[in-house]
Amino acid sequence: MNAQPEAIFIDPATAQWEQNKQRLASEAHQRAVHAASQDAQGDSQWFVLSVANRHEIAVAEAMQGENICAWVPTRRAATRRCRGRLMGGHDAPIFAGYVFVKVVMSAPAWQGLLGFDKVISLLGNGERPLAIRVEIINALKDMVACKLFDMSTRDQMEAEYVKGCRVEVTGGAFAFVNAVVTGYRGTRHVRCKTALFGGEVAVTIPVANLKKID
Repeated sequence: MNAQPEAIFIDPATAQWEQNKQRLASEAHQRAVHAASQDAQGDSQWFVLSVANRHEIAVAEAMQGENICAWVPTRRAATRRCRGRLMGGHDAPIFAGYVFVKVVMSAPAWQGLLGFDKVISLLGNGERPLAIRVEIINALKDMVACKLFDMSTRDQMEAEYVKGCRVEVTGGAFAFVNAVVTGYRGTRHVRCKTALFGGEVAVTIPVANLKKID
């Protein structure tokens, strides 16, 4: 004969205490999230969150749903063929494992940000989160808008400035010097060799400062 399950008695006072505890924790979390939202009063600054890899966009979208200014700089991945099918061509984070947030600096705001799933930490100097200058953020946004990080853009640059082609340097420390491309450096720079100081010198030049010589 099977034994009957033992009845479990739940003290109403204990159950009420647990409910109150959960309610207070939820209210505290909402207050912290509000402190990190764009509704918070004060001068906001940009900071960087470390998040689980491959969860950058999901974390940013969750924060945006709570009216938090969150941004993940993305690039267009290169398209490749795999087993007869085209793969890639999707938007991927430029900085894997990081999300940029603009918040008013406060302890409750940090608590609200760290309460999101897959958020690991705030980047800082060990004592406090480190703010990113708005000029840097604006410059990064301009580069993203110009698709400078897109793999298709990189492929175009590699095709234009191939090894051995002759170029003229139009700006910077080596302005008006002719050079020969020796390789692509990435981040819109190419390696060149040019005649300087009575010999041949290797230099790295931004693509923006180059003009191809026909």
